[in-house]
Amino acid sequence: MTVHLHLSFCLLLVFSTLSLRVPSNNLNIFCQLGNPWEIVRNDISYPVKFYGEVITRPDGSKEWIGGEDIQAVAYDVPIPGYKTKTTINLRLWSTKVPSEDFNLKAFNAGEHAKAYEALRNAEKV
Repeated sequence: MTVHLHLSFCLLLVFSTLSLRVPSNNLNIFCQLGNPWEIVRNDISYPVKFYGEVITRPDGSKEWIGGEDIQAVAYDVPIPGYKTKTTINLRLWSTKVPSEDFNLKAFNAGEHAKAYEALRNAEKV
């Protein structure tokens, strides 16, 4: 959301610099369609565990148990340099919940909030 607000601000700045009148509701297109400069990198993702605990087994090895598994997915935003041919990537991260964490049984029973619980928890990160 911060990226969308920043883009909306930049767009307003351009319009005001060029003395153009644009209704503010046209800026919502960034929120609806997503950031056109953000490149989803589904090939770069990592499992991240939240909550849970680490236990020590009798043989001395350690294991993480419990908690939630969330997938961190990379997004790249190209940042061109001013008056140069150099462009760098700004790497942003988003969360994704495995589809098996969606509670279809709760959804079919009309308990929609419970069905989306894993997704809501992942979005808090």
